[in-house]
Amino acid sequence: MEKQVTTNRGGYLGALLNSCPDAILAIDAKGIIQFANQQACTLTERGMMELIGKSIVILYANLEEAREVNRKIYQAGGTIQDMETRVLTKSGKLIPTRCSASHLHDSEGNYIGGVGYFAQYRPWVGAEVEVRAQAKELETKLDSLVAAAAPIIKLLRSFPG
Repeated sequence: MEKQVTTNRGGYLGALLNSCPDAILAIDAKGIIQFANQQACTLTERGMMELIGKSIVILYANLEEAREVNRKIYQAGGTIQDMETRVLTKSGKLIPTRCSASHLHDSEGNYIGGVGYFAQYRPWVGAEVEVRAQAKELETKLDSLVAAAAPIIKLLRSFPG
């Protein structure tokens, strides 16, 4: 059976999807990837042919993690926003991402697949900013204490022995 590859070869929709800064992946009801934009290829370190036709599970650390993400989408009523998850790259790295995703249904309400938008992020960025601000504040306090203590230190050094 020949694999159908969606490459977004042009037109407004293709340009729109490939210009999106987030990775976009769409799956069918069996969890098989049917669509991936160029950013999805970049994020996962895989070519288009390595994504299309493969199970979405290849992008998670294990089957249980993939199931947990799906459970969370169901629990949220079929749509989630900014859920923290990880994407497994071809080289084996787990990349922290924020995922917004929806289950897709046909006109009769039958589940037909899903679509996910993944943005790479560093969860510790906020903590880094806070630590830098605290370090700067402590450095300023230390400088003022050293300046205040300078006359006392000078006086102590003037005593013999």
